[in-house]
Amino acid sequence: MAIDKRPIDEWVCVRAVPPRGAKGEDGMNEPWKVTLLGGGLRAERGQEHRITRFYTYKYGALLAYLAYYRERALPREVLIEMLWPETGEKQGRNSLSQALSSLRHQLEPPGTPASAVLRADRFSVSVNPAALTTDVAEFEREITAAATASGGSAAGRREHLTRAVASYRGRLLPGYYEDWILGEQERLSGLFFDAAGRLIGDLEEAGDLPAALACARQAVAADPLREEGEQHLIRLLAGTGQPGAALRQFREFERLLLEDTGDEPSPALRALIRQVEEQAGDAPTLAAPALSSPGAVVRPAKPSPVLPGGGSGVATVTFLLTDIEGSTGRWEQTGEAFRPALERHHALLREEFARWDGQEVKEAGDGFLVAFAGAGKALACAVACQTALVRERWPEATGPLSVRMALHTGDVETNEAGEYHGLSLHRASRILGAGHGGQILVSEATAALVRRDVGEDTRLTDLGVFRLRDVPTPERLFQVEYPEQARPDYPALRAEAGQGNTLPLQFTRFFGREQEVSTLRERLLDPAVRLLTVTGPGGTGKTRLSLAVAERLMEP
Repeated sequence: MAIDKRPIDEWVCVRAVPPRGAKGEDGMNEPWKVTLLGGGLRAERGQEHRITRFYTYKYGALLAYLAYYRERALPREVLIEMLWPETGEKQGRNSLSQALSSLRHQLEPPGTPASAVLRADRFSVSVNPAALTTDVAEFEREITAAATASGGSAAGRREHLTRAVASYRGRLLPGYYEDWILGEQERLSGLFFDAAGRLIGDLEEAGDLPAALACARQAVAADPLREEGEQHLIRLLAGTGQPGAALRQFREFERLLLEDTGDEPSPALRALIRQVEEQAGDAPTLAAPALSSPGAVVRPAKPSPVLPGGGSGVATVTFLLTDIEGSTGRWEQTGEAFRPALERHHALLREEFARWDGQEVKEAGDGFLVAFAGAGKALACAVACQTALVRERWPEATGPLSVRMALHTGDVETNEAGEYHGLSLHRASRILGAGHGGQILVSEATAALVRRDVGEDTRLTDLGVFRLRDVPTPERLFQVEYPEQARPDYPALRAEAGQGNTLPLQFTRFFGREQEVSTLRERLLDPAVRLLTVTGPGGTGKTRLSLAVAERLMEP
C-alpha cells in the first residue's frame, strides 16, 4: 500500500485499494452491477455470477428499489407499504424478512461475510454502496461529468455525453409498475434525450455527421414514440442527402404514433417534413394530419372533384384503409430495391380505387385512406385490390407485398373544403391494426350493409367480438373470404377478445332498474340461495334484467 507522506492537515479521504483480484473488506472480488434500464432486471458480478430471476415479482421489485436508492437507508415501513400494503404490520414485516433472506441467498453466496451486500436492522434496510452499483448510477455520473466539463474541453464533454448515451439502454424497469417508477422513468428519459440532443449538436459542430446520425438512431430506438429523437433523425437524414429515407422515417413514426396513442405529429415536425419534401421534389402528401386520432381533421391528399358526403354537415361514408405489413423491415433489408415494388403497389391500388369510384383521401405511411359512397363498392374494391396484388409478379429482391385492409362505415362530419373528421376514422384505424397481411377485415356496420350484396364467390366469416385499443365499445369483426386470397387462414387477430363468457351478446346498453339489479345480485351472492326465479308478464324485460345481473356478477 502506498503511504501518503503529506502533513496530516493536508490529508483527504485516503483509502487502501486492494490489488486487482484480491478480496476487499466485504469478501467480494468486485461489486454487483444491477441493470435497471432497458431489458429485464438482472444482477451480475464478473462473468461467473448472473441473476435474472427472483423468487417472486415483489422480491425483484425490492432489490430494484434498494439498488436505485443505494445511498439511502430505507425505513421498513416504507418498503412494506410499497410492496405488501394489503397485509397487517406483523405479516408485512414477516414478508419483508423472507424477501431479504431470499435476496441474501442470491447476492451473498457461501464464503461472503454476512451483510456484505444487504444491510438491515429493526428500523431500516439498505445496500452496501461499495458492494453494489447500477447502470443508472453510471448514467447519471456521466451526465454530471459532462455538465462539469461544459466550460472546458469540447472533446471531453463529448466523451462524457457519448458514455452517458451509450449507457442508457431504454426506460427504467419495464415490466415493473410501482408508483415511484413512473416519475423516475420520465426524469431519466428527459436526461437521456437532453444528453442525446447536446451530443448530436456537438458532433454536428465537429463535422462528424455519421456519429451524429448513429446517436439519433439510438435515441429513436430508446423511445420510438418520442418526437425529439425523430426530429433529429429526420433532419440528419435529409442533411446527409437521404430525403427519401427521411420521408420513410416520418411515415413510420406517423403510423406508430397513430396506432399506439391515436395522436399525430406536431406542427413543428410537419413543417420539417414539408422542407424535406421540397428537397426531395415529392408531392406534399404528408403534410395532412394523421388520419384517425379522435376528432382529427383529414384532408384529401390531392384535389378531388366530389368526395363522398361532400359539403358541410354529417355524412355516412364507408372507408377503406390499407397498409403494407412489415414495410419498414423491407426497406432496411432491400434498400432502394424496394422503391419499384412500392411504386407498383401504389399504381395497382390506385387503378382499382378509380375503377370502383373510390376517392383517395390520404396516403398514410405505405397505405391509403379511401372513401366510398357505398359499402358494396368499397368491399368489391378491397377484393379487387388484394386479387391484383396476388396476381402481380413482384421483383425477386422484395418478393410479394403483404397488405392488410379494413372496411368500416360510419358517420363523419364534412365541410365545404372536403375535410373529414370524426370517431369513425379512429375506429377504422384500430380495425386495421388488428389484422394481418393479405387479410380484409370488415366492421359489423359495413357487414350489415353488404351481406346481401356479396358476390357468389365472396363471403363474410364472423370472427367474433373484440376490444379494440382506445375504442370504448367492443366491435364484431368479419373476415372477407374470396377465391384468390393470399392464404387460406390467418393468425389470431391482434386484439383482445371482447366476450370472455357465454352470455348472449347485447347490442344495446342497459339503463335503470338499479335497485332490482342490486337486490338480485345480493340474493345470488347469498350462499343459502341455490335458485332464484324472476317472474312477470311477457315483454316486461325479465330476460334483459337477468342478463344485466349476470354481467354484474362476472365483473372482477
